[in-house]
Amino acid sequence: MPLNLRPTTLEQLPDFNLLSKGLSAHRDSSSQVLLGICVLEKKARSKPMREIVKRITSHGDIKVVYFPNDLILHQPIENWPVVDVLISFYSDGFPLKKAISYVDTVHPFCINDLRLQQALQDRREVYSRLKGAKIPVARHFAVSRDRMDIDEADVVFDGSTLSFRGFQTLQTPFVEKPVDGEDHNVWIYFGPESPCGPGVRRLFRKVDCKSSEFFPGPCDVRRDGAYLYEEFLEVKDAKDLKAYTVLPDYVHGELRKTPALDGIVERDDRGKEVREVCVLSHEERRAAKMIGQAFGQRVCGFDILRKPDKSFIVCDVNGWSFVKGDHHYYDHTARVLRQLVIQAKSRLVARHENRTSEDMPPGTTEADLGQLEAVVCVARYADRRPKGKIKVVLPISIVNSVFGRVKAHTTISRDRTPQKVLEFHETLLKLRDSDAPAELRESAMQLVRALDDERLTNATLTFHRKECQATCPSGKNTEAVVVLKWGGRLSHAGVSQTREAALAFAEGVLPADRREDFLKEMRIFHSSEARTSRTAEVFYETLASAYPDAVAPAAQALVTEDRMLQWKAGKVRLRRRKIDKKLVSILLANRVFGFQQSDYTDEEIASLLPTGLKALGNPTRALKELTRLMERLVADLGEAIDPEGVACGGEPHRVVLWRWTHLLTRLRDETCMHTAVIKDIYDAAKYDAIHNRQLVSGVSMVYPVVHGLAELVIGAEYGITPQDKRSLANRISSNLLNAIITDLELAMHGTPFITAANTRWQTPVLRSVGLPLNHKGSNLNIADLASIRENDPVENEPDIDALSEFSVLSTPGGLGDPQSMMSDLRGFSVTVDTAFDPATFDLSSPEMPQSVPRNFETSSVVPVGLTHREWERQMRRQGPGDTRSGRLTMYFADTTHITALTRLFLYTHVPGLSLNYRPVSDMSYLSHLVFKLYRTVDGKYSVRVELSTGASHNPFQALGQDHALPIDTALPLIDCIKLPVLRNLFNRLAHSSRSRSEETLKGILAVFRHGDRTPKQKVKVRVQYSPLLGHLGDLRKDLVIKAEYEQDWMGRFVQILEDAVYDARVRDAGLVADWASEQAGLRQVLSCCKSTFDGLKIQAKDRTTNGVPGALLICKWGGSLTRAGRHQAKKLGAVFRESVLPSDPVKKRQFLANAKVYTNNERRVHRSAITFSQALFSPDPIPADLVQENSLLIEQPKKLSGLLDKAKEDLRNVLLTPPDLYSYRNMASAFDDLSTRLSPELLDYLTENPNPEAALIEVYSQIEHLIRELEPLLDKYSPETNLGPHETLDLMMSRWKKARDDFKHPKTGVWDTSKIPDIFDGIKFDALHSCREDFLLGSPIVDTLKSMYEAVVDLANIVIPHEYGMTADERLRIATYSTGPLMYKLARTADNMMFEAVPSLRLYFTSESHLHGILNLLLMSGVEGMLLDRSDIVELDFFTHVVFKVYESAASRFRIEVLFSTGATHNPFRDGDGTALSVEAPVLVHEGLTPAELQKLLPSIDFSEFLR
Repeated sequence: MPLNLRPTTLEQLPDFNLLSKGLSAHRDSSSQVLLGICVLEKKARSKPMREIVKRITSHGDIKVVYFPNDLILHQPIENWPVVDVLISFYSDGFPLKKAISYVDTVHPFCINDLRLQQALQDRREVYSRLKGAKIPVARHFAVSRDRMDIDEADVVFDGSTLSFRGFQTLQTPFVEKPVDGEDHNVWIYFGPESPCGPGVRRLFRKVDCKSSEFFPGPCDVRRDGAYLYEEFLEVKDAKDLKAYTVLPDYVHGELRKTPALDGIVERDDRGKEVREVCVLSHEERRAAKMIGQAFGQRVCGFDILRKPDKSFIVCDVNGWSFVKGDHHYYDHTARVLRQLVIQAKSRLVARHENRTSEDMPPGTTEADLGQLEAVVCVARYADRRPKGKIKVVLPISIVNSVFGRVKAHTTISRDRTPQKVLEFHETLLKLRDSDAPAELRESAMQLVRALDDERLTNATLTFHRKECQATCPSGKNTEAVVVLKWGGRLSHAGVSQTREAALAFAEGVLPADRREDFLKEMRIFHSSEARTSRTAEVFYETLASAYPDAVAPAAQALVTEDRMLQWKAGKVRLRRRKIDKKLVSILLANRVFGFQQSDYTDEEIASLLPTGLKALGNPTRALKELTRLMERLVADLGEAIDPEGVACGGEPHRVVLWRWTHLLTRLRDETCMHTAVIKDIYDAAKYDAIHNRQLVSGVSMVYPVVHGLAELVIGAEYGITPQDKRSLANRISSNLLNAIITDLELAMHGTPFITAANTRWQTPVLRSVGLPLNHKGSNLNIADLASIRENDPVENEPDIDALSEFSVLSTPGGLGDPQSMMSDLRGFSVTVDTAFDPATFDLSSPEMPQSVPRNFETSSVVPVGLTHREWERQMRRQGPGDTRSGRLTMYFADTTHITALTRLFLYTHVPGLSLNYRPVSDMSYLSHLVFKLYRTVDGKYSVRVELSTGASHNPFQALGQDHALPIDTALPLIDCIKLPVLRNLFNRLAHSSRSRSEETLKGILAVFRHGDRTPKQKVKVRVQYSPLLGHLGDLRKDLVIKAEYEQDWMGRFVQILEDAVYDARVRDAGLVADWASEQAGLRQVLSCCKSTFDGLKIQAKDRTTNGVPGALLICKWGGSLTRAGRHQAKKLGAVFRESVLPSDPVKKRQFLANAKVYTNNERRVHRSAITFSQALFSPDPIPADLVQENSLLIEQPKKLSGLLDKAKEDLRNVLLTPPDLYSYRNMASAFDDLSTRLSPELLDYLTENPNPEAALIEVYSQIEHLIRELEPLLDKYSPETNLGPHETLDLMMSRWKKARDDFKHPKTGVWDTSKIPDIFDGIKFDALHSCREDFLLGSPIVDTLKSMYEAVVDLANIVIPHEYGMTADERLRIATYSTGPLMYKLARTADNMMFEAVPSLRLYFTSESHLHGILNLLLMSGVEGMLLDRSDIVELDFFTHVVFKVYESAASRFRIEVLFSTGATHNPFRDGDGTALSVEAPVLVHEGLTPAELQKLLPSIDFSEFLR
């Protein structure tokens, strides 16, 4: 059909004068997008253009406007139609300058940059740009007669050498090209050395079957114009490569006979030139993308000359070029262009509606956003090999004969222990040839066949005992489970994909002029999986090779494993299990899910059935069809395989057959139907479609069916309803998202935003948060605080600095204009849990006094792995004044993180969400999210979020030898969002702690743990030294001396000890039987006494034996508040005053006037309360009777001790004899069975650590190693050498020896797991205090302590919370007795506060056990609306606290807001500053308990007797 290019009348075109009024004057934002085709009719009529346009407009939302020849050539641009998007390119006769004027006036979105097309018309400019983009070109020079006067004597050609001005020379053969890019009369000059003799071959556009002609004989170069001369290169196989690229990621290549050979054009039977489709190399694909970017041409063609040595050069760039007759090219080009057209619509409509730059509308271009300051990318691993597993049961005697006694899970690698595997293999052969039962011999044969095949990579063997069944003789276990696993590593396609992705990322994301600056500041984090770490390594190695000046090739520290990226399914296991059951019920329902509303019940409509269900129709029928197709596939595969054949990647044919047979068996068994089966079949089908499509021919039939089922399963795997998707995504990815945002904040101004309210966390590593400070008329910055810390002693620090460690401050101007920020916040709400209050961000509110700290800005905890936090802390030290060229952070994780992060954006009201984004359930290999931080000229920041679904292409498309599917370029997911808005949108706790405008704060209650303390220690020694016995006196009654109250007695005691330690006569006279041992013990006691430890106490007991006088001398110390603890109390008191109490000075005084502080009778608790109160009341003194002891914090029911002892013993038994999870049919059944007696956290730990005793052994060995390293220090230095004010070298050695012996009894070898918290505390104490001495800093002692910390931290995170109960019922029961009376008192006090006329403040300082009890009662009593799970909180460190705030509304309704802080839960090796670890700000636990809900927290026990 002829193409009608001309509109009916020009009057129907949009009025050009409307440009001054904006597009909204004649078309609203919902109308069709106008796509202009402004090319000459010959190009517009071409078949490739028609095919592409037909595909672009197939949805009806894009209208094409053709520009006729008469309009282009003869009409002024004022008569040209107004379009949104323009396709225009130069061809012979096209008025390019006129078209550029049109673009400058109308400003449509141009697919190809018209102005840069002028550069394509000059070959000198083309070569200059190619060289600037580091694209290889031939050696060349130009004789520019059009630009300057050339003395022809300077151009000398003697038949063999061309010389220009004496220093630019070329030997024959060489090429002469006109500088005019449209002049194709290219000549090649040959010299006498040529086989054809001297002469010139003249190339021209094809005429019939000729493209060049040779003219023999000497001749001179042309001198009638400007020419470019370049060396002539022999090309591989005498073929040129014509390349066609469509940015961002598509390149098509065709080989043709080079016209320089003989000038004869090869044509087929249809008269078309013979061209051979070829696959471009990685370097050629990289060059294609760089060419498109360098010339601003999204659709572009160019010529490549391949050298015999496999290198290449680019010899010409042609601008807009089509591939003829290739429908795949048409499809891909139309897809990319359609996406660009849709994106352009929102940008153009917003611009013509006169939106200001402050609004940053969707579709904002990167040029509008400003300069790129930082990039953070989260990527999935690349293509991997299939995983396989064989599980058999063998007699345990067979396993024991090779590997020794099997107690728990044992894993060995074939690659690392080949000898043991060989022994096991020989044992299996004997079993196969024996007369054992057939089933047993078949099991052995399965393992033998697998072990014989060395092509099964990454093979590991796992053994564990099978749980004893009732049929076991004598109740003994006689069987072992043997599991052989292999595969899962990165494939050759994955390596190729990663290399291409690395270069594409560097060239497509990072700005060309500052690319190396970004790469110099690059950090890469990855999870522990081998395929993920390998992807990160290949990514880094590729960049190191491509940019050696920016990336150090051996800097392994830049690629580190990060525990934050370890995904634990247990966090959402129960909710996922419910979703899985619902999906399975749908799959097996055997009903049609149609498109009519009558097809569904009201309940189904309300619950929002899974996406993709309607497309399937009847899922059960699809399952049956899938089963039928797989049966056919397995049958055909069984006939096609070669028993000795090997498939792609070294996978044996028989393993491919076994893989599909196993999947078919699982699919047939409806009783064990699980959605994982669908995903596994989909993965297998996709893998074989890419790698083994000829061998597994039936996969082409299986893939379409399983693809539809997988869309259903994957789309609903983490939530069916939007609420589920949002909630589960938040739980999965909140850790990573907050780390990403923190990375951007660090790049923005050297420190994260001011924060107070935070989301849930998983690890005890939390972000320090706080308030902005006003100091000398301006906000303090990090440099100010550092200066204060350096110049002021800790004890004399000003009160303003009390917030420095607790606060994270922003720099002036970093947030942008507050009013502009409000424009983004108004009109939308956070739907995670609560409504969003934009008033919090009104920083310029006149009602807010400028002299007091402003409201908290909502924020998020950043629970990150060790390596990320260490790096983050290093970045913080740079300070906001440092200049940074750019930052690049990469996270490599699994698909769960990518999917969860994407759903957080899609199912939350995000301003700037890209309009054309369609949710994709399948995040394929190397899918990635890119966060880009931009800074405008006026210093304002914004973030663009881009998403790539990775290698989500049809797996059956034509692939190269590396089988690598191309990676989709990231497209905008969020066009533009301000960083503070991004920080707050995904905050699980959307509200910071603040009263609502219509409410009155009636009272505050808070419960605190004490501050940092010394370890509790004691030394026991039997003494017979007579002077000492005389000083101790009559011991018929035990002696107890408190050192601080008995100074005279202690003075004489120390003198006697000194005489004993240094008196050699006692030893020589033999007055004491074992004087050496006694003297060593007395030396330790002397060290304690001379160190003047706080709380030092001496006890003595009579130990007279057989008439020989003797005594047991006990020296106790420790458990006292340290200087760091006082520092923490001082800072926390100041912060509590400013952040928790009302900002109004009058109301603040009312609370302080009616304040009471209660403590228990422990000295460290009492001192914590005093120091805290002094800072709270500062600068006023505290009332004399403010701090009082309270029996509720002292007395404990007698039954509590027994309950705690039982919990500790139960935990010890579980850790030493863990349940065999692998004896269950699957993990789901194991968790169902064990969840009644074990917590989900403990089950998760046992899943990852099936042999906890190995962890105990590791900790024990680390302690022994530390002791061995301390021994030479005792010889080198005096044992009494002080390690700070709390420890000596001798006492440190004694403490760790005692810890070792208490942890594992030296005689019986019995483990005491209850000592793990003490070991954990001891490590942290030494890291913060003992190792601060100069002679220990940098010593192996510090490294050993770090290793100990890493070995014990996971154990401590399990042991500490489980000492208060293994299950929810146990925890509530223990909490009832430990904290019930206190909780009852808090509830009564809160109830009284509701009706008191004067606001009041009640503070309780106590020990750790009360805080565990309160937390368990709060989070495990079943009260709805809790924003934290108990499993989210592991360690309760010093100054852990809970805050209850009682509010009364105008309608006399009450609510109690609950906040919680885990205290100083930081890594002491990263976050210790020599003074104290900072205390975490409290996060919101519940927005508002009602009085009735508060009663639910109270145990059903009468505690009135405790309250008398």
